[in-house]
Amino acid sequence: MYSVLFSDEAKKLFAKLGKEDQGRIISALERCRIRPAHFLKRLVGSPYYSLRAGDQRIIIELKTEEGMLLVMTIEHRKKSYKHLPK
Repeated sequence: MYSVLFSDEAKKLFAKLGKEDQGRIISALERCRIRPAHFLKRLVGSPYYSLRAGDQRIIIELKTEEGMLLVMTIEHRKKSYKHLPK
């Protein structure tokens, strides 16, 4: 099972969301911890993956050697792919 860590930016964005969206994101991450390859979608031309949680998109860096999912950012689906972390 993978562990989940949030970047500083992701923590701030998560705190700004409503309780319903936060719950949806937590449950999506819990499912993803068990079998990340089943739930994550690789982003073209980027080392990151995307996870869908309602209208929110969670951009994740998958570190298989460490067994870690690093949440880079959380944004609405309209904005998330335009502002990928560097």
